[in-house]
Amino acid sequence: MINNLENILASVAKNAYIKPETVTPLSVFTADLSADATILDDTVHVVKIAAGTAKEKQEGVAYTPDATASTVPVQLTKRFYSAANVTDITFSRMSDQMRADLFAGSAVKLGKQMVATVNALVEKQTKTAEFTPSFAGVAAAKAEATKAGVEGELIMCLAPETYDALVADPDVAKIAAIGGNNDVFAKGEIAQLHGVKVVRLPAAPAGTVGYLTQKSAIAVASRTTPLPNSDAGTIISDDKTGLSFSHKFIEDADTAAVKVVTEILFGAEIVDDSVIVKLTAKTA
Repeated sequence: MINNLENILASVAKNAYIKPETVTPLSVFTADLSADATILDDTVHVVKIAAGTAKEKQEGVAYTPDATASTVPVQLTKRFYSAANVTDITFSRMSDQMRADLFAGSAVKLGKQMVATVNALVEKQTKTAEFTPSFAGVAAAKAEATKAGVEGELIMCLAPETYDALVADPDVAKIAAIGGNNDVFAKGEIAQLHGVKVVRLPAAPAGTVGYLTQKSAIAVASRTTPLPNSDAGTIISDDKTGLSFSHKFIEDADTAAVKVVTEILFGAEIVDDSVIVKLTAKTA
């Protein structure tokens, strides 16, 4: 095998990384991004916790839960992959870091496809509100969402150009600078703005600049595909979120080439369509 693929995979797994912007738009939803291998069309039961109001303990009265846990069935309907075809000579000359960078680039492409799957579901929703990318605009959008019954842990997902315009707003930029929050720029995530978490999507649903919803309104799940054998494949994961990809090398002796493949199974479901508000650009 070319330069001992098992050793090459070990080096790639050690050096490879999953870019934050790949994970952020997915991890804001109710998610199960496990590394478990499975097959297409399997169902993943994503855990969802609904919280109520804290209670006061009464003497002699049993504890009564104010939160409930349930599972949401999400079918893995999509098999996404990104593959590069290189000659055996080129492959043998690639450094470990170059192979790791190839994986990182492939993961970003797969992340965009996963977000596009979620966007296709959001496009079908009917509630809308106008949005201006500013500190005041976020407050106004939250107010509109509250009128529509959207409360709880709010997530605002924005088109890249809209998110960038929001971050450029002087008030928002000042808040980020004072808080020393580099994630606003490096990761595409504002942890809290008017009680809303804001994330940068690779693209927004068609006809929108993004949407506002509850974290629990959308459920996503991913699983890895089976590996051919330990010498030709490995699982590469993001330590914080658990998002994992199958990464494998497929040799073709007849053509003296190697396919470098990164792959994932993915599914998404709308859990509650009553709390999703699509955002449109504010008209003059």
